[in-house]
Amino acid sequence: MVVADSCYGEDRSESLGLRDLHVGDVLALGPSHEWWHPQEEIGSFQEAAKPGRWTSPEQPGQWIKIIRTIRSGTSQDCWTLERDIRPCGPEKQERVIVATTDPDLLPDLTTFYLMTNLPAPGSQRAHQSKLAGASVEEV
Repeated sequence: MVVADSCYGEDRSESLGLRDLHVGDVLALGPSHEWWHPQEEIGSFQEAAKPGRWTSPEQPGQWIKIIRTIRSGTSQDCWTLERDIRPCGPEKQERVIVATTDPDLLPDLTTFYLMTNLPAPGSQRAHQSKLAGASVEEV
């Protein structure tokens, strides 16, 4: 399993190299990470986080609350969202997950855009992959 920050996550040759090794990975990407898309479609991870229908903690829309345990042993509430967009989704080769302390504002310092090749549990990919599935909370 490889976990990498955005320096490596943004380097496409690194992620393709990891895929060739057939190891699981979770790579951080920048919020403005973009891909080719028709003008009317979502084209960046930051855009992908906006339609999560967040209203409040009581009405989180598609956001899922998790408790993030930090290395120091402290914990904080965090909200996660998995999106099915052109290059990524639960049934695709790569998945994108947004994790943030504030789904309304998506603050730069506490919002993470993660891409993983780990299949979603119960998905068709999970049944066909040699990699173990990982839930949004596990990623």
